[in-house]
Amino acid sequence: MLPGYESSKLQWFPISGVKKSKGEMLAAFELYKLGEHELPLPPPILDSRYQVPFDIRPELIRTRVEILSWGLRQLQDYKMLPVDSPHVEIEIGGEVLRLDKIESVKKHSNFDNPNNFIDVMLPSEDLYMPPINIRVLDNRSFGYKPLIGVATIKEYGNYRTTYEALKNAVKELKSDSNKLVDIDGATPEETSP
Repeated sequence: MLPGYESSKLQWFPISGVKKSKGEMLAAFELYKLGEHELPLPPPILDSRYQVPFDIRPELIRTRVEILSWGLRQLQDYKMLPVDSPHVEIEIGGEVLRLDKIESVKKHSNFDNPNNFIDVMLPSEDLYMPPINIRVLDNRSFGYKPLIGVATIKEYGNYRTTYEALKNAVKELKSDSNKLVDIDGATPEETSP
């Protein structure tokens, strides 16, 4: 190893298009001056791909992502036909959660099962968190499922919690069960027993 060598850290680099951003690349770069020292060995190859060295690779932890998906509203026509029977796919960390399709958005635009979750391996540091990609597709005749729209959630570290924090929040809610909170922002009022 080179004297004083320290591995570079992964960083996000913007990828620009002609008029707008085209995405980001997570990468680490190292430059070596040739001829002064012996170069470090390249990372190991597995299945014809270089593996990210362990000292650079982010630590992954098993994470449950819970999603409350109420329904879909104000869907615009797609290719001159109304969106009638949509479903949603949520992708995070290479895993895809497919929500139940809404049989008829005109009759009932809410999901039958609004509570969903998916267990994925995600980085422990917020800097390396992959985006949550949400795709809305319509279910049409002959198995045709056009993509109606997409949404990307890039920063969701504020929603991350631990089991202990969740347990404490539930305990606090139970202790305050005799209070009524006005969702319009009024102060809590004691309810009469």
